[in-house]
Amino acid sequence: MTVEFCLKFCDQKGHGLAGLKDGNECYCGNELIKSTLRPGKCSDTCSGNRNQICGDDDEFSLYTVGDSGSGGSGDSKIPEVPPVIIG
Repeated sequence: MTVEFCLKFCDQKGHGLAGLKDGNECYCGNELIKSTLRPGKCSDTCSGNRNQICGDDDEFSLYTVGDSGSGGSGDSKIPEVPPVIIG
């Protein structure tokens, strides 16, 4: 699992949010129902790229999915700011 893989996967499914957890899990969605924002709490490295963080046991690294306006087939980019963490 990598951040790029999860972003692309969620983008292809038409979702606006991508969340990574436990270093190897990718979740997609379009809205946050209930969240506690706690920046910097994630520490699990991504299984496919040990230089990236992919959540934690009880936390998600959350990214917005980029879309070039082509119905979910645009290229997603890793944001320049740290991800928002939900728990």
